[in-house]
Amino acid sequence: MWEACKQRPGSHDDGEDPPDREHSIVHRLAALDKRHNQREVIAGLITRIEALEEERRVLELTEAWLHQAIWDLMRRKKELSDRIDRNGDGE
Repeated sequence: MWEACKQRPGSHDDGEDPPDREHSIVHRLAALDKRHNQREVIAGLITRIEALEEERRVLELTEAWLHQAIWDLMRRKKELSDRIDRNGDGE
């Protein structure tokens, strides 16, 4: 009798997968856990994206400030250069 069960298609001892009924329970339980993990991953990615967007805003402000500072220094240098030229070689 035991040999007949072992040779029956779909039995666990024939090297095939267990019946779909058992798979569906395991897959459903695993799917819940997988979905939960995906939500955690998505939440972590959203947090990281928000942090990167904030960093980008700060860098854009820094870039604008630095750009303006460079142009201010260039104007100041030109003004001083023009003043020296008008006074005749810095005398």
